[in-house]
Amino acid sequence: MQLLNGKYQNGMKEYDYVLVACGSDYRAYQILRRSKDFGISFRNVLVFDFEERRDCADPMVLKAYQSYEELAVDVKRITCSISDPSTCVKELENFEPNLHDASALALDISCFTKPYFFCILKYLKEQTKINHVTALYTEPMSYVFSRGLFYSYHSTSGPLSIMEIPGFPGNDTRTTTKTLVVLLGFDGELTSFITEEMAPNDTIVV
Repeated sequence: MQLLNGKYQNGMKEYDYVLVACGSDYRAYQILRRSKDFGISFRNVLVFDFEERRDCADPMVLKAYQSYEELAVDVKRITCSISDPSTCVKELENFEPNLHDASALALDISCFTKPYFFCILKYLKEQTKINHVTALYTEPMSYVFSRGLFYSYHSTSGPLSIMEIPGFPGNDTRTTTKTLVVLLGFDGELTSFITEEMAPNDTIVV
C-alpha cells in the first residue's frame, strides 16, 4: 500500500485506471490533486458517487463532496449505494472501456467502506486480467476525540450488529475451528463485542 501523505515511492508511474470513492473529506481526492506532483498518470479516472453521501442537507459538505468536478481531471462517474456493494460491481461490468483488458490499476481506499474495497478487490481478482493493483491511502489530517480515545470514537455509539462482507461467506463455522483476526485500532469496544458474538477458538491480534 502506498501512503500519499508523504512522497510517492512506488515504482509504477502509469496506470490504466484509478478508482476513487467520493467523500467530503479533503483527503478524498488527494490522489487526483497531486498526481502531477507524484509524477504519475491515469488513463481513466473512475469516481464512485454514493447516493447516501450525496444526499446531504449541509451545502458546505455537499460542495466538498462534489469538489472533484472542479479539478482539471477528466473523470467518469459510477453511481452506487453504500448499503449495497453489488451496485458498483454491476456498474463496473457495464463500464466502457472495459476493465477486463487493463493491466495496471490503482485503488484509493481512503474513503471506501471496508465491504466496498473488499468486493472490488474480489471482482478485480476473479473477473479481470489485471495483474497489478496498487492500494493508495491518505490519512486524515487530524482525529478529534472529545471524550478521550476509547470513548469518543463514533463506531462505539448506538446499536451494534455483525454481518459478513458480501461475497465472502467463509466456511461453515459449525464444523470448523473459528479464528478471529483483529486489526488493532480505536474501537476497543467493537473488538469486545465481536469477540463475544463470534466466540472464536483462537484470536490473533495484528
